[in-house]
Amino acid sequence: MAGFAELPAHRDAEPALRLLAEHRIRVVCLSNGATRTTRDFLQRTGLTPYVEQVLSVADVRSWKPPARVYHYALEKTDCVAEQAALVAVHAFDYHGAHRVGLTTGWSSRLEGYYAEIFAPADIVGADLVEVAQGLLDLPA
Repeated sequence: MAGFAELPAHRDAEPALRLLAEHRIRVVCLSNGATRTTRDFLQRTGLTPYVEQVLSVADVRSWKPPARVYHYALEKTDCVAEQAALVAVHAFDYHGAHRVGLTTGWSSRLEGYYAEIFAPADIVGADLVEVAQGLLDLPA
């Protein structure tokens, strides 16, 4: 566990976040981890300037993917599902968001493929940059 505090960001994280920032897209982290851990990670990796807010599932006492987690994030960001997207590298996460009505993006860099039990993501990319660009390319 001690090594977790030293993990770097994946190479695609900063370029994807920069691309979204250039297009004035709000970014919020919704973590299964503790808020403090996520904030520390963002600070240590230089990603804090791209992230408006960090939310933790601990506040709703539920791990992802139950609907209440995504409803909580929508409430905290003052968004409706039709105005929001969730990007993930875990199929279970985008699947939960998809079921709530969010636009979804999935990077295959971690899992490689998703099981047919999951609804397809709206945008699929090999990395976060491809997913971010795909979201930007969607009709308004």
